[in-house]
Amino acid sequence: CQSVARDVVCDMAIKIDAAQLGDLVLSVHDELIYEVPEDEAEARFKAIEKIMNTTPDWAPGLPVAAEGAIMDRYGK
Repeated sequence: CQSVARDVVCDMAIKIDAAQLGDLVLSVHDELIYEVPEDEAEARFKAIEKIMNTTPDWAPGLPVAAEGAIMDRYGK
């Protein structure tokens, strides 16, 4: 189960990278942390969140849900 979850997160990271939405600076378990220009943070966050909440093509019917935040530094 966890290996499939990691595959899903990696698939999303690849899509976010392809869309050039930010620089992936850290991946922790089921988290992806991106660095983006401050003046574009809100728009990029919405685009990243949309990708993170979209079921991968190779896993139809798989429920996915993501949430995030815009922060100045990493924190829980």
